[in-house]
Amino acid sequence: MAVTPPTSIPSEDIELSQEERITLAYARWNEASAANENPFKAKFARQYGIPRSTLMDRINDRKAASVRNQHFQRLSPEEEAAICN
Repeated sequence: MAVTPPTSIPSEDIELSQEERITLAYARWNEASAANENPFKAKFARQYGIPRSTLMDRINDRKAASVRNQHFQRLSPEEEAAICN
């Protein structure tokens, strides 16, 4: 069964953040790759409205900038959430 990317961002996904769209694009690409297809990364990236280089980074196990740079923050994510709530 061929897994193809949608022709555009699904209507229920329009309100998603870029990080969520990256995660969805990566998951769909991963499904297609696991099905022994040769999915075009650029097509998945374009259809989810994310940069191709970002999708390539995730495929190559690079973490999101927000995760990579946490050690530079003065507050932990939990402390920041406590202050904001």
